[in-house]
Amino acid sequence: MQDRRGPKAQGVVRRALDLAATAPEDVRDGLTRAILGVLNEAMLAIVRRWTMDFSKLPEGPVVKAFKDEGRREGLRKGLRKGRRRGMQTTLLRLLEKRGFSVSPEQKAKIESEMHEAVLSGWVDRVLDASSVDQVLGANP
Repeated sequence: MQDRRGPKAQGVVRRALDLAATAPEDVRDGLTRAILGVLNEAMLAIVRRWTMDFSKLPEGPVVKAFKDEGRREGLRKGLRKGRRRGMQTTLLRLLEKRGFSVSPEQKAKIESEMHEAVLSGWVDRVLDASSVDQVLGANP
């Protein structure tokens, strides 16, 4: 193992270290040191990369706050997307219930609309409109 560092050698070293990790506590460190002691510098560098688990490093308050804000923003985006999808579905159902025939282009326009205010206006208009074009038009 002194001059090898390819995939097979890495597999042997990884397996040896995994086995050492399951050994009884009183011999675990000795086995690990013995394995590491026969490795060349290149293989030791590879093992160091394996053992660098950044997820185990403590988080500072700035990193924690940044992650928390990211989670909150993701939740807000998901809720907005859900509301839009709900309005789109409601509008299509109401148009269907009113007996209107929705063309593929009109359906695509409804499903691609990203502004809740526009969708809300369309839902309001569907009750009094005489056509799909009147619902989706700029003027009620």
